[in-house]
Amino acid sequence: MLDIGNVVDLLIGSAVDVPLRSVSETVANVRDLTPAGTPIESLPASLQYSAGNYLDALADLAAEGSSDVRRVRIEVVSSWPEIDVHQPDGAISRFVEPGALASNWQSTGHRRSTVINGAAFADAVRDLFAGA
Repeated sequence: MLDIGNVVDLLIGSAVDVPLRSVSETVANVRDLTPAGTPIESLPASLQYSAGNYLDALADLAAEGSSDVRRVRIEVVSSWPEIDVHQPDGAISRFVEPGALASNWQSTGHRRSTVINGAAFADAVRDLFAGA
């Protein structure tokens, strides 16, 4: 049975630019990214969540009909492991590997990313899970 976490996995898996054989491992790695690269255990209890937890929570809100999710943009970076959630007020929640500097370029070369419109994400989740 399909659950909200599976939809988030599908979203991440379709946005990363990796060979098909690497999608499962890449999705697992992306789910484990932490806010601003801070190791989870060093964060206060209220902030101990990963990119996967954050995206799952957004999907839950979308399934409940929250209009706030419709105004975000989810950016999945393919050049290195990073997820950015752009809020309507301009704030960015940036998730990178623990120990990485979230404000720095993580690799040489171009930065490639896929941006998912929050309204499209919310509509898809709501179509699948509204009232579930």
